Amino acid sequence: MVLDLLKMRYFAKIAEVGSFTRASRELGVAQPPLSLHMRSLEDYLGVQLLNRTSRGVILTDAGQTLLSHAQSILRAVEQAEAETRQQDLTPRGDVSLGMLSSLSPILSVPVLEICEKMFPQIRLTISEGDSQTLRAAIDTHLHDLAINLVDVAKASSLPLFDERLYAVGRIGSFDDITGQMSVEDALSLYDHADPPSRHSCPA
Repeated sequence: MVLDLLKMRYFAKIAEVGSFTRASRELGVAQPPLSLHMRSLEDYLGVQLLNRTSRGVILTDAGQTLLSHAQSILRAVEQAEAETRQQDLTPRGDVSLGMLSSLSPILSVPVLEICEKMFPQIRLTISEGDSQTLRAAIDTHLHDLAINLVDVAKASSLPLFDERLYAVGRIGSFDDITGQMSVEDALSLYDHADPPSRHSCPA
C-alpha cells in the first residue's frame, strides 16, 4: 500500500468534522469502507491516528503530525489542479506576430494595447516584413500569426479588412490591364520593372 491522496482526503475530513458518521455523509462514502480505509492507513504507518470515543474522534499525536502534512499536500494538489485548469481560461506565453510594413504604423500600437488588456499573461512581439517574407515566416513557424495579403496568405487565413494598393510603372505598362489587377500580376512586373513614372493602376 502507498500513502495515496484518497486516504489522506478521507483522514483529513474525519479529523476536520470529528466524526466518522458526519465524514461519511459529507464525503458520500459509506461508513464501513471509510473505517476500513482508516484502519488500513494506521496499519501501513504502524501508528494509531484516531482515538474513537462516544463523543466522536480525537486525533493522537501521530494523527496531528499526519494531518499537518496531509493538509499541506492537499492544498498543493488543489492549487496545481486550479492553475492547470486556468491555463485554458488565461492564455500565457510568448506570441510572435508578423505584420506588413505598410500596416505596422497603423496597427501595432492598438494591437499591443488590446493584447495587454485582454491577455495580460501573453508577451506579444510584432515584427514587420513584406508579404512573401511573412508567408515564409509562417511556413517555418518563425511567427505564430501574421497579418498579410489575402492572395499570399494560407487558405486558413481570415480576412480582416480591405486595403487599396497601387502598382506603379512607366507609361504604357498597364495598357493591357483594365480595372484591378491581382497581386500575382503585380509581383510578376517586379523583375523587369523600370524606374517608376507618375502613372499608376490600382491593384
